[in-house]
Amino acid sequence: MDLLGKVVIITGASTGIGAAAAEAFAEKGANVVLSSRNEDVLNQTAQRIVKKTTLAVPADVSRREDVARLVTATVNRFGTIDVLINNAGLGLVAEIEQICDKDVETVFAVNVLGPLYCLQQVVPVMRSGGGGIIVNVSSKITSIATTGSGGYRASKCALNALSDAARLELRESNIRVVTVLPGLTSTDFFAHCCGLREKKGTVVAERKRGRSPQFVASRIVHAVEREPRVVYMNPLSMITALISQVFPAVAERLVMAKSR
Repeated sequence: MDLLGKVVIITGASTGIGAAAAEAFAEKGANVVLSSRNEDVLNQTAQRIVKKTTLAVPADVSRREDVARLVTATVNRFGTIDVLINNAGLGLVAEIEQICDKDVETVFAVNVLGPLYCLQQVVPVMRSGGGGIIVNVSSKITSIATTGSGGYRASKCALNALSDAARLELRESNIRVVTVLPGLTSTDFFAHCCGLREKKGTVVAERKRGRSPQFVASRIVHAVEREPRVVYMNPLSMITALISQVFPAVAERLVMAKSR
């Protein structure tokens, strides 16, 4: 897809990967619609981009009515939707026996129902416009289990399943679905995680080792321009995923050795 003049909705766009993606798409000449729950930070991000073709729409993707309002505002402003970036996400750090109902319900509402609501709202608009691209930002963690990530991983595996089904179901409508798998990224992701408790200090410290949100944003832009089925951050991530699928016991031993 040539991005010049295309209309791109990005959820979770106030900070981190979403904000970096908004800037990257704007630089490509796209009309960018930024959305997140934090209205003040969202408006600051939109103002920083300084483009007349930028629109900020506060919305909570876990609320169907908010998503409907986001899509309506976009169509009223730009007339169509070419690209949806389902980036809004929420972490959960807790061992399985410690996960509480409220945490897992909140995480699934944002990570699974949110992208589903967005997809359901934009598909009719894309179909009437002749097609489009939906990018679901999942996680590398779906390819290999780690301790303390079971609840979060479950939500992202569910998102992958939705992506796979949508890819097949929407193909005849010329709507392409791409899954992006970031790894550890240097953002404030862990500061907003559910769970955490005694592990908070450890996981927050780990953010310093992550890739920059700008790098992940560049991979998302690449995903829209080239339309691969799945996007890894680098060849090593892809190889690791393949090893974990073919030799799961080996992958588990490596993970446990690293955690020790």
